[in-house]
Amino acid sequence: MGLVESLKLTLQNKWFVRYVIGTILYWFAFNMIRAVIAYYPVVLTGPVGALFLLAGFFVFLKYPQNEISSGLELYRKKVLDKDGN
Repeated sequence: MGLVESLKLTLQNKWFVRYVIGTILYWFAFNMIRAVIAYYPVVLTGPVGALFLLAGFFVFLKYPQNEISSGLELYRKKVLDKDGN
């Protein structure tokens, strides 16, 4: 089986084509965001805006951590029992 036949056979698989298109779009968007993220705090907002952007980023990262740890029930303890003692 040659290269042309292999490509034809591969491109006939619609799930693989969807996967490749999705992966290409994901990496394109990821690299666009990565290229713009350095421009935004330095040029548009200056040093003060960079601090707010950094703080907002860490707040954004904290939300999934809170959701995960609240589901694990690691740090929960009873404050009062059923009788109120």
